[in-house]
Amino acid sequence: MAPGGGIFIDPDNQQFMKKNGLCIWLDADIKTIMVRLNIDNKTKQVRPALTNKDLSVETRQMVKKRKPLYKNTAHIRIDTSFHNPEEIINIIDRRLKNVRL
Repeated sequence: MAPGGGIFIDPDNQQFMKKNGLCIWLDADIKTIMVRLNIDNKTKQVRPALTNKDLSVETRQMVKKRKPLYKNTAHIRIDTSFHNPEEIINIIDRRLKNVRL
């Protein structure tokens, strides 16, 4: 399951996700996040603004607010800043081989 980032704002959701599944946090630095948002033609259609602020300001605020929640909930954190999707899949695969459910 790939829930939206906002699901982790509710502490009950954090506990549910942590207890009932394996949470993998695909992290990236703010510069990488902004580059990815700006090159994605669907950003405005798929990710509607949550505030009336500039995308950069809004994104920085969301990351600052949510990062501790993700850190608290995730069983595994993967920094995706310098990896393409195929590399990320391989990293996840390697990390999951070390997980006992």
